[in-house]
Formats: sequence, C-alpha cells, structure tokens
Amino acid sequence: MSRVHLYRKLKALTGESPSSLIHNRRMKVAARLIREKKGNLTEIALSIGISNPSYFSRSFREHYGISPRDFADHPKRIRKAVTG
Repeated sequence: MSRVHLYRKLKALTGESPSSLIHNRRMKVAARLIREKKGNLTEIALSIGISNPSYFSRSFREHYGISPRDFADHPKRIRKAVTG
C-alpha cells in the first residue's frame, strides 16, 4: 500500500491524518501513565517516544489544556475526556 493510499484510508476511517492519530494516541497513553504514576514526566515522555521533555509538556498542554505537572497533581481537572 502506498503512502498516499494509507493516508486516504486512515483519513476516511478516523477523520485524522496518520500523524495526528499517532500523536493523539501518545497523549492518551501519557495521560494514563501520569494518572497511574508510572514514573516521572521525563520517563513518561521517553516511554511514549518523545525525547524532548519541553516538547512533551507543550504538546500535552495543547492537547488537554493543562500542563502534565498540574495533571499529575490534580488528574480530575483535565478538560478533555481521557480514554485509552
């Protein structure tokens, strides 16, 4: 399957591009790991494939509207529903 066909199929099935789909999934896994206290934020960022902690914090804040540190302290304050 070509890259273009993969992109079109995923877009049709999920409404998201492949990179958005992967990014959203990573953020859901990160939120779950933070909620379950499976390590510090740097370890969690590395475990989901993000090697830069500041990029992870910025991405998490853009995705959920709360910093990962605040989410770790108060997991009930998250704006978007976290499933996964």
